[in-house]
Formats: sequence, C-alpha cells, structure tokens
Amino acid sequence: MMTPRLRTSRPCLRVPALLACALAIVSPSLDAQEAAPKPAPKPAYPNETDPDSPRRSKLDPSRPDEILRIDATGDGKPDVIERWVGGRRVRFFDEAGATKPEDTFGDTINGAMQVDVDGDGYFDGPKDYTIKWADRDSDGIADIEAYNSNPKPGFPSVFGPSGAVFYMTIDPDNTGMLADLDWKDVSVDWTRWDTPTNWRPNYHGNATFLKEHAPIWAVETPEFTWENPFLFFDPDGDGLSEVSIRVADNRAFVGPGQMRLRFDGIVDEAWVSYDLDNNTGWGTTVSYDLTLYVAGKPGVDYSNDINEFPQLKAPEWAAPYYRNFDWRRQTRFRFIPRENAIQRLFGAQWEKAWITFDEDGDCYRWERVELYYPGDPYLLERNPPKAGTKSIIRNTQSDSLGDRGEWDEDFSGKGHMYRAAWDGKIHLCGAESGAWLVDRDAAFNGSAHYNGRSPKEAATKVAEVIQYRDTNNSGWINQVIYDYDGDGQADRTDNLEELGVDTKGPVLDVTKMDWEALRKENAEAVNRSWREAQRMFHAALRHDFVDDAILKLIKAPSVGEKYRNAYRLKEDILRKVLAAAPTDQHRDILKAYYTNNVADLEKLMAAVRAKP
Repeated sequence: MMTPRLRTSRPCLRVPALLACALAIVSPSLDAQEAAPKPAPKPAYPNETDPDSPRRSKLDPSRPDEILRIDATGDGKPDVIERWVGGRRVRFFDEAGATKPEDTFGDTINGAMQVDVDGDGYFDGPKDYTIKWADRDSDGIADIEAYNSNPKPGFPSVFGPSGAVFYMTIDPDNTGMLADLDWKDVSVDWTRWDTPTNWRPNYHGNATFLKEHAPIWAVETPEFTWENPFLFFDPDGDGLSEVSIRVADNRAFVGPGQMRLRFDGIVDEAWVSYDLDNNTGWGTTVSYDLTLYVAGKPGVDYSNDINEFPQLKAPEWAAPYYRNFDWRRQTRFRFIPRENAIQRLFGAQWEKAWITFDEDGDCYRWERVELYYPGDPYLLERNPPKAGTKSIIRNTQSDSLGDRGEWDEDFSGKGHMYRAAWDGKIHLCGAESGAWLVDRDAAFNGSAHYNGRSPKEAATKVAEVIQYRDTNNSGWINQVIYDYDGDGQADRTDNLEELGVDTKGPVLDVTKMDWEALRKENAEAVNRSWREAQRMFHAALRHDFVDDAILKLIKAPSVGEKYRNAYRLKEDILRKVLAAAPTDQHRDILKAYYTNNVADLEKLMAAVRAKP
C-alpha cells in the first residue's frame, strides 16, 4: 500500500515541522482521493422486495408442474393462470373471458402474458417482459402483438444496452406469425432465423412493425416510437416481402441520464428497400438488393396519423399486477400508414439522399441493405470509428465488403435514381460521389445480425475499389476511378464525357414506379446487359482475350446472376484488352466499351492481336 504523500510548494517550507507532520497525517494526498471508488450508479429499474406485492409469484420452485389460478374479479372463473413454462414463471391474463376453470394454459389470441425472465420471483421486474395479443378480425388467429421488456437488473438507464425494448407487430395477412416466441424457454427475439436464411419473426408479406429500444413506460410520448414503423409489402402475393420501408423519428432524452425520452412526431429519416430480382423463396425468405435513404430537415410530420387499436386495452382489474400499467391502457399509436407511404416519404423535401446496392448478393438482412456511408473507402472501421475518421462501413450492420454506396449530400437529385447505359447499373441522381468495395466471390460479410450464405468474417482490408464522381455538378456520374488491387493507387481513371459517352439515363422515381414497374425495368436492363456481355465474350473468344476466370462467368440463369456476371464479364475482358493494347488505342477501346459498341470493340481487339 502506498504511503500518502504531502504535496508542498516552496511557501509551505516555512510551516513548522510539527504542523507539517500533522497535515501529512490528516490530509490524504490528491492521488489517494482520485483512487477512491465511485459509488455505484442507481439502477434504473430496481428489483422488488415486498413479499406482499401482487407481482410476487407464489409458485413453488420445487413443483415444476404446479398451476395456480386466480379469480381477480370474483366471478368464479380464473382471470390469471400462473405456471412454469420452459423453466420460467409465467402469468397468463384472460382479457377476453375465454379461460375456463379447467384450463391449464392461457389465452394466446386475445390475452396477455408476463414472464419472470430474471428469476427473482416477481413479475414485471428487471429484464421481465409482457406480451399482449389481439385478434382484430375475430378469425381465431392473433394478428397483433405488443411486447414490452424492462431494463436488466442493476443497469443505470432504460435505453439501448439496458436490453429494454417495446415493439408492436401487426399481421394483416393473418399468418399467425408475429414475433419469434420460442415456447421451449419462452424467449423472444426479433432477429432469430433458421438456417440458411429463413427469418422467424414476421418480416414477411404485408406486416407492420413498430420498435423502440426502451420500455414504453419510459416514453413521455408513448403514442410514438423510434422505428415508426417498419412496413413490409408483398405486391406479388407469394407471402414474402419484396418492398420494405423503415421510418425513424429520432428520440430526445429528457432530464439527466437516459431515463426518459420523447418523440416529436416528425420523421427524421426514411429508407425504402427493394428485392429487384424477386429471388426470395424457401431457404431465402428475404433478399433486398437496393436501399434508398433520405434524411434531414424539414422531415415529414406524422403527428396526425392516428391508428386506433382498442383490442389492446387491458381490464382495470389487471392494474395491480403491473408496476407500470398506463401503457396497458393505451390504444392509440401514431405512425405513417401503409397507404401512400412511399409517396409521402420519398416525395418530400430532405437534406440528403443515399443509395446502397448489394452488388455481391449476400445481403439477407430482414429489413434492408444496410447503408454504406460517405467516407474513406479504404478505412474498414466499425462504429464508432476513430476520432477524426469516417469509415464507409462504420455501421456494424454494413457488409464489410461487396456493396456500392452513392451519396447526394444536398438533395439536388430529389431522391431519384437512374439506369446508366454505360455500366448497366442503377445510380443516384445528384450524387457527388460513390464507392463500390468489390467482393468478387462474396467472401466477406461480417455484419451484425448476420444472416446469409457468405462467411461471417469481416474483411480487414479492401480488395478492389471503384469510385464514382460527378466532377461538374451535372447530377450524373461522369468519372470512374478503378483501383484493381486495393492498394490506394488508381489503375484507371475514366472520364466519360471526354470519351464522348452519354452519362445520363432514364430516371427512376419510386413515387411513380411501383415494385412491379421497378422489377420489370430491372429485368429488362439486366437481360440487355447480359446480351451485350455475351456478344463481347464471343468477340473476345475469337481474339484470345479469354481465360479460365472469364469462362466461369458465361453461365447465369437467374436475373441476379446475370446482373453480376454481365458486369464482370465485360470489365474483365476490357482489362485484358487494355493490358495488351498500346496506350494510344485506349481511348477508342474505352469509348467502344462504355457505349456497348461490340462491333467497334472487336475491330480494336483484332488490331491489337495483329500487331507483332
């Protein structure tokens, strides 16, 4: 143990020795004061200890088959069934008069359930959750589910890492799929899947999902939530979603710490994602290809979008069984409705627009292609990046390699996109810049909530980087910079307008084009690009510009495979031709390539091979 030291300055040397010694004895040093342990923060949601609390369970842990019935209303019928399920104490509340005296399990259609997750013997305590089900159309299948969990024991706030969550799932398709409740251990999860890529919660068909990473009783404006809502659409009626929308009303904390929060009823950010090649099915229930994102002021006011759910209201006799009962009285929620959601959100004025395209086809996230961010494409750092740096994959949910992002930071393109003939890809109108972290074999992913066939490992360095620029603020990409090996040095910089290439393309406006129109446009564009690639391949084959890697690309039955292989076929052949051609022929070769003039390109191939 260190002896406390008296820190002195020169004037203190005049103090008598005895006084100095006394000061040394009674005055701990600054070092010792700094080392004193800080008091533990108060838990945001402490455990109950009152043995007479109505929330205290009377189940006997030594009797796993015990079932208790409580007549809370005095009508001679059980209103509450308490029992063990999956090794945990569970209470079922009969909120629709459906329970019979002989029932051993609760009503999971119009009832509610509490689970003692932390095992302290009290319901509605730390880490515990409540579920309310409702059957709005009386068909015998619950089509709405509200879930609320409390902060974990000892945690000092109600938010984020506390583990507390509120969500609501609405299933208009009446599939019986809501959140993923596993009855084996009564655990609930909204990111659980079956191998290989079947999501278990209901992010399918025409579902609606609201979520906030805090308990609803901590929200001063509980009619609003953060992700408000997720909307899923099934335009082709196959039971799977081809379009998803995410709406965010970013929270504000009230008072000290993260104990109370509120929302203002203004959408701050919105995402819409599309499965353009419609390749979902058994084993791949979700496969979005493109996400369009808008954000900033003024946002969209949804404070008057009132949605009533009277079936959610609990009977007043249940109040003593909750520590926070007000949320069980709530029947009104405010969120953007399904009808015209795309038009309202993406026809509005914003500060910026981005797109991210899943170029390597390994994104099977449940709600979108996670974004790439404006930043350094060579910096593969997750959130939070180092001070002063901006990584393109800073979100832990972003693919570590393989996606392409483009960013319109002043919203000059109004959130519109276009199909460029020069590479066959969808680009963002008004984008000042973009970057593609090429992952040829979909070898890396490594994102949070990973779900897909690619390895879970995150890339530690880039392999090939393609960057896009609008150098003259025309609103159209006109420069492409290629770094073949990811060493940070440009191997090729193509200025499209200098080559005489038309940089414009047909505009794609999601407020005017539904999913079927976008799917059809994509299929036609991909098939056109594939035919161009086939013609280019046969020209290259005739003039010996083909290798084994190129031969692997010539078969592609599906739209998604054609999209990826067509680009690689054309680009790989081009690179072989450029490597063999004199520099003074490069301009003509590039012009023929970008204008898809295979006849001229083949003549140039022949000229290259004719030279000794």
